[in-house]
Amino acid sequence: MAALREAHRRGADDAVFVTREGFVLEAPTASLIIRRGDEFLTPAPSGGILHGTTQLSVYELLESRGFRTTYATLSATDLATADAAWLVSSIRLAVAITAVDGAPLASDPDLTAELNAFLLSPR
Repeated sequence: MAALREAHRRGADDAVFVTREGFVLEAPTASLIIRRGDEFLTPAPSGGILHGTTQLSVYELLESRGFRTTYATLSATDLATADAAWLVSSIRLAVAITAVDGAPLASDPDLTAELNAFLLSPR
């Protein structure tokens, strides 16, 4: 919760944890997914973070639609230059990241809506 308070103090809605080496991990209460073209990437749980159940559900949908999904070591630059990015959790569902450190980030409202409809559907 301290990370969220600090994010709010800086004018942001949320925070993404970054290692000393500059690799992104996760948000305080959500998993991170970025899109580069038709590929979706998320930090690997082997990097000391929890395996996100909502992220797994999102990957299920994306794979069923023919997209490539993978786990990767992602840098802060990867996040800032992504074609789109989301924080996903069972509480907030898929939330588009619209800015990183105040710099605008492209988003995909249609895909965000599709992800949320899928996450809310009975499976």
